[in-house]
Amino acid sequence: MIWRTRRDSLNQLDQDIRDHMDRETEDNIARGMAPDAAYAAALTGLALGVKVSTAPLALIVLVDGVSARLVPLLADGAGEAVTLEGEVHGRHRQGGWHLLAQSRYQRHIQEQRGHHFDAFAAALTELVDELGVERIVLAGSPRAVAVFRSHLDRRIGRMVAGAIAGAAHEPVDVLVERVIELLDRRRAEEEVAEVQEAVVEAAKGGAATAGVEATLDAAARGAVRRLYLLKTFHEDGRRCSVCGAIQPGGSGDCRVCGGDTQPLELGEALVERVVATGGSVDMVEEPWLGRVEGVAALLRYPV
Repeated sequence: MIWRTRRDSLNQLDQDIRDHMDRETEDNIARGMAPDAAYAAALTGLALGVKVSTAPLALIVLVDGVSARLVPLLADGAGEAVTLEGEVHGRHRQGGWHLLAQSRYQRHIQEQRGHHFDAFAAALTELVDELGVERIVLAGSPRAVAVFRSHLDRRIGRMVAGAIAGAAHEPVDVLVERVIELLDRRRAEEEVAEVQEAVVEAAKGGAATAGVEATLDAAARGAVRRLYLLKTFHEDGRRCSVCGAIQPGGSGDCRVCGGDTQPLELGEALVERVVATGGSVDMVEEPWLGRVEGVAALLRYPV
């Protein structure tokens, strides 16, 4: 049996990536690509070949002074965790997500002469782009998180939704619970800001509405990009049997064409109309909506 040193293992990992890239680049050149384009296509193929099945909702990044642990948070829970260390024991036979993450880290750790945080920040930047990550949650001791955050470039720093306490010995499920709580808080804060933006923009006469009548009119024109509706919203309405116009009030002739109307729940009808025209809907508890009849919207264009 041949025992490999840690340096041998690192070199083998790097060689695996180089061999793969060389083969793909040569194949692309044989297909008629210029060398630079052939290499770029090979790199893209490597990234696409190891992406998780869908882009993560967030990437949990647990850091300390000697290692980093990556956990993609998917719609159905935590994905497979990857631990990046300055030294890797044994030949690195795992492929896919593991191979990409560890190879990115190993390249940068060598370039940065052992500066763990610098190397990991550089590797994280590449992984975020290759995996389609939009949100990052940092975990670790307050000091480790603060130091690591200072090494992130501005673009990646803006993706950080927050930080949680965490230690390497803690189960992934425990970290995930903390992250979900944090993301729920952030989403609630974002909803407050978005609703306030819609109400203020509507008051300025911009691409937004506030109140039932204005929002119904925008929905009828297919202009609603995002609808905000109080979770407790419930109001009688009616739909014209002739022209299809939706109006407040449970009875009466159509105000548009004078036709007969049928009663309906106004919130349900408004949601249905917005979704049918390609808009999205947020059911929220934001008190600001109570000041504008429980409904507001951001529009594709002013109406």
